[in-house]
Amino acid sequence: MVSVGGRGTYSPLPRPWKVTTAEGSYRGCRIHLSTIEEGSVRCVRDESSSRKHRRCSYQGMLSQIECSPTLVTYSDVRTEVLDEADRLLNLEFEKTIDEILKVIPPERKTYLFSATMTKKVSKLQRACLRNPVKIEAASKYSTVDTLKQQFRLVPAKYKDCYLVYILTEMSGSTSMVFTRTCESTRLLSLVLRNIGMSAIPISGQMSQAKRLGALNRFKSGDCNVLICTDVASRGLDIPSVDVVINYDIPTNSKDYVHRVGRTARAGRSGLAISLVNQYEVEWYLQIEQLIGKKLPEYPANETEVLIYLERVSDAKRIALMKIKDSNGNRKRRKVEEDGDEAEEYAGIPKKGKASKRRAYVMLPVNMGRLLLH
Repeated sequence: MVSVGGRGTYSPLPRPWKVTTAEGSYRGCRIHLSTIEEGSVRCVRDESSSRKHRRCSYQGMLSQIECSPTLVTYSDVRTEVLDEADRLLNLEFEKTIDEILKVIPPERKTYLFSATMTKKVSKLQRACLRNPVKIEAASKYSTVDTLKQQFRLVPAKYKDCYLVYILTEMSGSTSMVFTRTCESTRLLSLVLRNIGMSAIPISGQMSQAKRLGALNRFKSGDCNVLICTDVASRGLDIPSVDVVINYDIPTNSKDYVHRVGRTARAGRSGLAISLVNQYEVEWYLQIEQLIGKKLPEYPANETEVLIYLERVSDAKRIALMKIKDSNGNRKRRKVEEDGDEAEEYAGIPKKGKASKRRAYVMLPVNMGRLLLH
């Protein structure tokens, strides 16, 4: 969420928030920007009363900050901006958004932005907004012309082989692979790493620090394959992404538009490939109906693809064994475990914990008798 308003008054932060500030101008408009993150203790004040102030944060953190009366006063807020409005207006964010709306003045301008506007947003526009104005860049859910989109019908049991084949053919490219579940991101990243590819997972089950670390590794080029869920389909602007692969077809066809929008940005070219198995054909047809076009098939020789079958099978077997072992350790320790591979690639040092295991020493029979007496 982004809140844009008038003059801001700040007091020293009582919690370890990190506030990053920047100044600039755009088309003659002077901008003073503050971005709030968890991290260090800082204090920011807008000393110039004539300067406009913009404050950016995601909704969870912003609600915590704004609900602290000693931190920020928002009596001068004139404008509120909700980016990805269709997502933020879902029931899962209702409580957080309500907390934010309570502390900002009711007399304000509200802007709702999204690449896909749902019926909920349309109903809100008619019921809650006064004199609303709707601006559309396109009347349908379209994708950019510089994006090349293809699909490939594959048997479900060979989908991993097709993924490895495509990534091998495009080894010099930066790729994002979208899956449906958090468990799949970890499994696929381990499989690809066992084969020798540089892959890293990112999902909603990972902590914020690990997600940011994974993204930084991906942006820097240390890893050229990012395995992710739909948590990475919005809000990310990574110009270097060349290919988007839909390993799992999204059940909501509008999520497809957000996924493929991670490439071919700002006039650049890009490629999106969807791997469709026999159980996902209906979802794929809904996507074609939504974007209003029939996509061409990605060319691949099945004989060449199945060359990777043995390697992929061995890599997947090893990955499943590792996941099973780590899950067993997690149950015994009763702690959250996001994946050792994410910590390694994110560069986060592991916290050492004292071992609680008992030490057992095997003694000779005679010495054991002496100890008993």
